[in-house]
Amino acid sequence: MMRPPVAAVLLSSLLTACAAGPLARPSTTALARADNLTAQGQYQQAVAAYDQFLAEHADHSLAPRALAYRDAIAGYLKTRSELARLRQELAAREAEVAGLREELARVRQEGERLRVDLERLKQIDLRQDKRR
Repeated sequence: MMRPPVAAVLLSSLLTACAAGPLARPSTTALARADNLTAQGQYQQAVAAYDQFLAEHADHSLAPRALAYRDAIAGYLKTRSELARLRQELAAREAEVAGLREELARVRQEGERLRVDLERLKQIDLRQDKRR
């Protein structure tokens, strides 16, 4: 198996890169950057990149798609933020409920103790009535 000479491979790569460079429009490159950021899960940066693309190329034929993607990602980020806030609120409420359950158990124990004391007092009162 023969390998092509390294110089030929490098030259081929260089010519391919040079040929593609002038053909790639800056607007589509900016949009591709935003798409790549989205694919990488870097949503905050992707929204900023879509915003930049839309600010610079509002009349581009791909602007509606960029706007739709931007809005979808921004909506996702907002929903994720709201979900985190709600989870924190839920944790706080669960802690509050746990505290109230402990308080309820304490009050029930106190109520039971008072009921027992009341029964003792009734028995004492009945004994005193019998003595009279």
